Amino acid sequence: MVRSGNEFCVIEAWPAEAVDATGAGDLYASGFIYGHSLGLPLQKCGNIGSILAAKVVEVIGPKINIPRWKEGKREIRKMIQEP
Repeated sequence: MVRSGNEFCVIEAWPAEAVDATGAGDLYASGFIYGHSLGLPLQKCGNIGSILAAKVVEVIGPKINIPRWKEGKREIRKMIQEP
């Protein structure tokens, strides 16, 4: 759940084949802050964070591999462009 002033959103977890939760919170936060820095609505900020958290839990350790980064970036770009 995310709230700012009167705006309140529930952010769903992005689908993932989780193997290790290391880095999930950090990547969620970085994605959220990235969206916020672009002036996006809370829902999109949370979704960006959820996408990045999903990508990092699919690998061992806190580093997303290149194929997952590319996939995540595509998903984020697509989501940002949606109305």
